[in-house]
Amino acid sequence: MDKRVVVSTSPSSADCTDIILRETTTSRLVFRPKLVDNPHEHAAAVRGIFIYQRKGAKNTWQNTDTIPLSALKKDEGYRLELASLELLNLVRELILLYKLHAKHGIPFGMTEFVPVDSAVANLAAPTRPRPTRCIATAVTVGIP
Repeated sequence: MDKRVVVSTSPSSADCTDIILRETTTSRLVFRPKLVDNPHEHAAAVRGIFIYQRKGAKNTWQNTDTIPLSALKKDEGYRLELASLELLNLVRELILLYKLHAKHGIPFGMTEFVPVDSAVANLAAPTRPRPTRCIATAVTVGIP
């Protein structure tokens, strides 16, 4: 996981960085996740949409209107196939988003989450004073 940007859209939802599943110079398939506080099932904290985009080789990616599957007519269908590596990457990213929601809920405003190894995480974790130190300190300075 690279840096994840989460931007709250309401007290109970937040947009997340796109998960790029497939990309060439002119096309890409992304999953656009959204964190949600689901009142009916707390564990159901991520929803999202798949977006397939095309662009010119020298253009940048633009959010454009999409065609919803509800626009399909009778006897029409749509097939979206994910390669095994694309599906594995999607599952890994979704697991991270579920863990992020379980730990932080819906953050307010814009929040960046950056992966760190366990040694850095331990250094950054807030420490709590142990009660024995507080008692020893109190005795040392003469507080009854």
